[in-house]
Amino acid sequence: LMSRADLAWTIVEQGRADEGVGQFEAVVADSARVLGDRHPATLDRLARLGQALMRAGRYPEAITTLEQAVARRTEIQGPDHANVL
Repeated sequence: LMSRADLAWTIVEQGRADEGVGQFEAVVADSARVLGDRHPATLDRLARLGQALMRAGRYPEAITTLEQAVARRTEIQGPDHANVL
């Protein structure tokens, strides 16, 4: 999963954001299935998906995805955790 997430981000960085989004969507789904949707690694990948959506110019989806990541992290790690602040 980590290698696939790295590949997806590299694709985004190469200017192929839409392709990277598709890769990230698959990685997030697999991460949630294997690790659980509340696992820190899954939440990291969800946040990266949000960033990829932003790079693709898909701002409404990016905002929704990033809000989900923040909400889940806040619920799991608390509002004062470094990953939330």
